[in-house]
Amino acid sequence: MKLIRSLLVITLSLYLLTPNAAQLPASNLYAFQYKITDQGLDLSQGQYLSAFNAEGYNNQPQFISDNELLISSNYFDAAQTDIIKLDLRKRKLTRVTATEQGEYSPTITPDRRDFSVIREVLGGEVNQILWRYPLSQKDGGQRALAAETTVGYHSWLSGTELATFLVGDPHRLYYHDVMEGTKKLIANRPGRGMISSGRNLYYVHKSNDESWYIKMYDPDSGKSEMICETVKGSEDFDMLSDGSLIMAQGSKLYRLDPNQAKQWKEVADLSELGLNHMNRLKVRRNKIILVNAE
Repeated sequence: MKLIRSLLVITLSLYLLTPNAAQLPASNLYAFQYKITDQGLDLSQGQYLSAFNAEGYNNQPQFISDNELLISSNYFDAAQTDIIKLDLRKRKLTRVTATEQGEYSPTITPDRRDFSVIREVLGGEVNQILWRYPLSQKDGGQRALAAETTVGYHSWLSGTELATFLVGDPHRLYYHDVMEGTKKLIANRPGRGMISSGRNLYYVHKSNDESWYIKMYDPDSGKSEMICETVKGSEDFDMLSDGSLIMAQGSKLYRLDPNQAKQWKEVADLSELGLNHMNRLKVRRNKIILVNAE
């Protein structure tokens, strides 16, 4: 397995990144094709995606299509993030948002016409609201949840339903029905990891500092089902093409099929490629994007 360091061609007229002592922590993005095997996970066709901002913050990847990603990055301003689109086929970078405050966690809506972000709004103390933009960039979008000002993370379950991680003491995970204007508590002490499959929400629940679990919430029943423990100390996960789960820790990837086992199995070690601090990851079909903290 060889990492192919392919520099993206950036077609921009301005480069605004300047050194800043308060710069966000450096993180880089890597893309691979994957194949599930009896021995583990076969990774191939590796690409280094963030050479354009190698010492900066490049994180929270979200697929638009098989060859297009949205990410949050401080490429244009070292002190805050904007949303950037990467076209992996054309090797092109496009700036998508340019607001006065930072924006994080780009998430495609179920109709695939819009994407939503966590937007920082300054005023006394930093508030974090959920904002929705059209992918066409035809306008500046609108607020997606009028009442919430502490949104840390989110996941859409349908066009009118979503889950939010609300920052607080403790943090709380809520289910929202946007049409009805209602919300329901799912859990206290959630982790940041959450994905949707159909209308079901898979999320991390931190029962205490030592015991972290992946659970599934069914909005129809309003109940959560235990799936498995997380990899020790990890809270980011996604679902592979066969329905199994994948997590990263350090240089290693772990896989678990909830229908067959309750223990995570190490399926790849990327230490030889210099990826020793992996956390977030995102899967689409046979592609996987890995985030490595530098």
